[in-house]
Amino acid sequence: MDKKKRRNFRPAKQFRYLPGDVNYNTNMADLNVFNLHRFKVFNAKPLVDDLPLKLNPYKLMPYTQMKDYTTVECEISNENKKLMNKINNIHRNGGKVDSYNPNAYKRDEWAWNLHLTFMQGIVKTNRQIYNMIMRTGPIIKNKEFEDSFKLHEKRLRTFCKYQICVGMKPDYDTILSKQPSISYGLDQEKTSVRPQCFLEFKVRDGPYLGKIFIELYQDFVPVTCQNFMEICKGEGELTYKGCLLHRIVKGKFIETGDITHNNGRGGMSVFGKTFPEEKHVLKHTHAGVVSMKRILYSENNSQFIITLTEMQQWDKMHVVFGKVVKGNSVLFLLEDYGRRIGKPYTDVIISNCGVIEAEGEEREKKEEAEEGEQT
Repeated sequence: MDKKKRRNFRPAKQFRYLPGDVNYNTNMADLNVFNLHRFKVFNAKPLVDDLPLKLNPYKLMPYTQMKDYTTVECEISNENKKLMNKINNIHRNGGKVDSYNPNAYKRDEWAWNLHLTFMQGIVKTNRQIYNMIMRTGPIIKNKEFEDSFKLHEKRLRTFCKYQICVGMKPDYDTILSKQPSISYGLDQEKTSVRPQCFLEFKVRDGPYLGKIFIELYQDFVPVTCQNFMEICKGEGELTYKGCLLHRIVKGKFIETGDITHNNGRGGMSVFGKTFPEEKHVLKHTHAGVVSMKRILYSENNSQFIITLTEMQQWDKMHVVFGKVVKGNSVLFLLEDYGRRIGKPYTDVIISNCGVIEAEGEEREKKEEAEEGEQT
């Protein structure tokens, strides 16, 4: 911290204990701890950029147009000053009105009277111009220019109210789609359209948080994907609906799927209490990877994990079976409810879940339903 900020900090000198409650040494020790805490708070740096938006006003304001108008205004003002100076000299010195000798017009008195009338008309005109200049307000009144200036000023004031992150919100789905694939390096090709499931989250007795779509790699781990899809369908007694997110570790992972105990010590699969792990071929290469939580030594049930970062140290520990393809921003919203030790600040649950059927399957079901109605 620089010397300037150190000089601005003023430590407290008043003891916090009441007089006579403790001795002098205890008072001094408490005061030192208190001042140390205040100094840390005074020098704390925000984790989020709280500086105003860096704007270039020359890009938003019509600078060239304003400069041109200012130049024209200055020229007109200088011309008006010169004109007022001339009119003032005419009034002070009399001008050419009294510069003629009346005796020269003795024979033609009518010509002299005509000359006086003409000069008086000039004086009258000069006074009118002088009064008009004195009553003049703003020299340039261009309504279009004024409206444009007010619009740009309003835009600048609006932009300065918000941080830069409001206008530049990242698209996590696009960013994570460019990360290394979870099947990177495998020669197996996708033989069919992979099924997808969806999960919706909300705070228990609170706001709705969002929805994610998970693509299941059924061509690599079919048994694990089948177990997950059946529980997402919830046609039997097993379902993820209402299941608690019992562990959220900030910056690492989200753990849920305990459909029996909601504390990470239970769970049930569609094949029984547990089923054997499949092969560890897919990788935890980025955030949004979905894998099964290992139970005992090499068993799985309904519990699963969603990563919030690259976790390749888990590649031989948890079976990866899918990834989030849409709604990754919801994961980072869920992360805000987590702690370093894992237990969330509040209860977050899976409010709804299901399987997104392929277009061919939906068409077949509709045809079957239509045939049943006809019969």
